[in-house]
Amino acid sequence: MYGGGDLNASQFGGGGFVQADGDLGVGNSGGNARKSGGQKNSTLRPVTVKQLRDCCSSVDAGDDNFTVSGHALDNVVVMGKVVQYTEQSTNIKIILDDGTGKVETMFWLESDAADEGGQVEDPHGPNSRAEWREGKYIKIFGHFRAMQGKRHIVAFTIKPVTDMNELTFHMLDTIFTHLQLTGAGQGAVQMTPGQKRVMGPAVGGMGSAAPMGGAAAPQEFAGMPGMSPCQKAAFEAFHEPQAMNNDAGLSFDQLKVKLGNRFTPSDLKQAVEDLQNDGHIYTTVDDMHFKGTGA
Repeated sequence: MYGGGDLNASQFGGGGFVQADGDLGVGNSGGNARKSGGQKNSTLRPVTVKQLRDCCSSVDAGDDNFTVSGHALDNVVVMGKVVQYTEQSTNIKIILDDGTGKVETMFWLESDAADEGGQVEDPHGPNSRAEWREGKYIKIFGHFRAMQGKRHIVAFTIKPVTDMNELTFHMLDTIFTHLQLTGAGQGAVQMTPGQKRVMGPAVGGMGSAAPMGGAAAPQEFAGMPGMSPCQKAAFEAFHEPQAMNNDAGLSFDQLKVKLGNRFTPSDLKQAVEDLQNDGHIYTTVDDMHFKGTGA
C-alpha cells in the first residue's frame, strides 16, 4: 500500500475512501458537486484529493467558493506521499498522492533566521524540509484555492508523517466528517457549517461522537491534550467567536493585551509558534495576525 511506483498512477493502488480516477491540477476539474451560497467555513476539514477535485466543477473561473459534502470549504488537511518536490528561493511546490489522486501544493518560504533568542528551530527550515522530499509521507494544512483555472492548496503548515496509522486515521476521519455533514447513515451526527468539533487522540476514536441513545451535545473548544496553560489560553483566545468572525483574526498585540497579565511576551510568542506549527492557527493579513483553524 505504501510502496513507490509510476508517478502517472496512484501511489496507493486505488485504496482509501474513493477510487483513484484522476488528479487535481491545471485545468483539471470534474464531478457533480454543487455550489451553495454563504460565507466560507474556516473550520479545518479533513479531505481526500478526489473530494477536492470533484468540488471543482461547481467553481467558476476565479471563484473560491468551493463546496464539499454540501458545505462551504476553505481550510483543509490532506495526507499522502510526496511524488514531486521542487524548491525555489521563495517557494516550494509539492505534488501529493493520497491514493485517490494527486494535488499540487504551494508553500511560501520565510526567512530561515532563528528566533530572537536563537534557541527555537524553524519547523519549516532546511532540516525539517528534508522530510518533505519524494517518497516521504506528509500532512498538509492549508487553504484550497483556484487561480487561472488551476486548483491547488496553499499550505500554511506541513508536518512529516511518523506513524503510518495516521494515514488510516485520516481516511477514516474524512468518511466520518462526510457522514456528519451530509447526515448519511443511520444515527449519523448532524453538523451545521459553523459547528466546531474537537478531535481526540486516535486511540480514543474519531472526534466527539454523540452519547449513546441521545443527540449530540454542543461542543466547545477547551484546548488539546498535552497543551501548556499558555498554549491552551492562546488557543481559546484565537477560537473565540469575535476572533473567528473577524477576517483578520486576532493580532499578537491583541493577544498580549488579553493574556499579558498571565503570561510573558516570550511565553506567548512560543505558544503562538507551537499552535501554528501544529495546525491550530494560521496567519491572515500579515505575519502578526492569526486565526483559528477550528481544530
